[in-house]
Amino acid sequence: MAGDQLADFADGFNDKALKPLVRRALAERYAAKWGNGWFLLSNPVYGPGLSGSIEDIFAPNARWTGDE
Repeated sequence: MAGDQLADFADGFNDKALKPLVRRALAERYAAKWGNGWFLLSNPVYGPGLSGSIEDIFAPNARWTGDE
């Protein structure tokens, strides 16, 4: 299965009140499926995935600082 939004995979992601960090924690419940039947394709152009600040969206250990 492939999609460009988490809600393409499970109804639990349809809750518009979920904050980005809560959505990330919910996605981690499905860790065994990502890349093993479930494939999330990035879509940086539109959709609800664009909400939130950089602090909400990217974990501190996943941010590029320019020092790498």
